[in-house]
Amino acid sequence: MSQKTWPINVDPTCQLKWTWSTIYLTNSASASCHRTRQYPFTLETFDDFHNLPGKIADRQLMLDGKWPGNGCEYCRKIEDAGGFSDRHFNASLQNVTPDEVLTDPTATSVVPKMVEVYFDNTCDLKCTYCGPWYSSAWAAENKKHGEWSYKGFAMPHTYKVSDQRRQYVEKFWAWWDRHYDKLSHFSFLGGEPFFQDEFDEFVDFVGAHSNPLLHINITSNLNCSTERLISKIERFKQFVDEGRLGRLQITGSIDCWGPQQEHIRYPLSIDRWEKNFEYLVSQPWILLNINSAVSSLSIKTMPDLLRKLNAWRQQRPVYQNFMTIQDPMPMNPDYLGGDVFVEDFKVILELMTESEHLDSFYKNFTPYMTGISQQVAVSKPNIPKLTELKKYLDELDRRRGTNWPALYPWLVEQFNRHNIS
Repeated sequence: MSQKTWPINVDPTCQLKWTWSTIYLTNSASASCHRTRQYPFTLETFDDFHNLPGKIADRQLMLDGKWPGNGCEYCRKIEDAGGFSDRHFNASLQNVTPDEVLTDPTATSVVPKMVEVYFDNTCDLKCTYCGPWYSSAWAAENKKHGEWSYKGFAMPHTYKVSDQRRQYVEKFWAWWDRHYDKLSHFSFLGGEPFFQDEFDEFVDFVGAHSNPLLHINITSNLNCSTERLISKIERFKQFVDEGRLGRLQITGSIDCWGPQQEHIRYPLSIDRWEKNFEYLVSQPWILLNINSAVSSLSIKTMPDLLRKLNAWRQQRPVYQNFMTIQDPMPMNPDYLGGDVFVEDFKVILELMTESEHLDSFYKNFTPYMTGISQQVAVSKPNIPKLTELKKYLDELDRRRGTNWPALYPWLVEQFNRHNIS
């Protein structure tokens, strides 16, 4: 039995709650959206990672016509502002509804069609909106400089990957072996995949199995050597050519352009990122995507990235999705107030609209970005949070030898405007 789109018409049901599972093997938890609560599992309950009691309860609340909370406020806030939310977009995903729902629309215990896994936190970058839970580089920096915190925000150096992580990895390989031919989408997430030991195991695993309908996505900061990138991509091309894999997608993580991006995703090399992406652009068999975090630090130079993407789109499709940095990270753009980014969002939306004839996928995400801009536009300055942001940036400068005022002079003006010193 098959279908095209999400068949349950009750609001506010979200297809991701049923079809998607993110598995965090580093801290033994699972979620059905990046923005929602993580529910813990044990070695004994691992096989139920998609049907943990909290997840089932969230699905039932949605079937009852209620928002479940637990992070779903993100979409509710955008929808209340009249915007196009993640929930709206996810309803358009095709042929990913669990088989159980196709048989019984009230089913709350299902096998996921879309799975993504955080195998390890090994990473070469320490992005400003990240932390030691996703980045070993962050953890090493915190260990060197010690724990630091202030009102509303903390970065504990005591975070460490679970001692049982490797046992969970083995549990996952066993689960995937049983369900490999049932999945439609799989994503390998970081840290940074191209620096992780499990990534090599992953490539070997895919090479030993066959699912001609499987869509695999690898999310990378594209800061590895071009030689290593090419060597792994060529193996996946072999799997696709042999008909044992349906499609490979590479999602390059980047938010804006220039030295501001190198600061946000420190210590990223923009030149290396561009070289790696140029190689990917030259491989038309790869589905190419960009993942961009919308933060108070990235919005002003996001148009520079969009111009680069529009140039690449003259050669081939390049998709893009967005996420807005939320609490507790102090880079939430809402904190500065709606008037600060009005003109920037106008330029961003103009550039996205201009590229719709090059990349029709933007017709889906232009409304989504419009929703983000509407959400930010109605916000008011949050002085306590802006004070936290300045302390945060000052501390990063102290630790890393960077100089944020030189990169964001407009932000200095905003701090002066609100008498934040």
